[in-house]
Amino acid sequence: MNEPRPVFRSNVLAVVAYLFGAFSGLLLLLIERRDRYVRFHAWQSLLGSVGVAIVGLIVGSVPGAGRPMLWLLSFVAFVVWCVLLFKAMTGQRYKLPYVGEFADRQIR
Repeated sequence: MNEPRPVFRSNVLAVVAYLFGAFSGLLLLLIERRDRYVRFHAWQSLLGSVGVAIVGLIVGSVPGAGRPMLWLLSFVAFVVWCVLLFKAMTGQRYKLPYVGEFADRQIR
């Protein structure tokens, strides 16, 4: 007998993990218990978003150069976010430095 198809495919849920940063990553970690692909991207989204926020707070507080550095950080974060969305949608497990390794260990 055939099992019912899931409502969403794994790659769609992996994209959702990145859409709203830490919020969607945490929500998917709480909801999805089995799909390791979705959980990897949820962990990476959560940790990456928090990391960018912390770095943004630190960089933004630098007198004088803080604002241009914050613009650069925002641009780089946006480009990385777009790459992560694309990789998740195409079924690839792209690992960010440090965060990706931690996320990978959490799902094993």
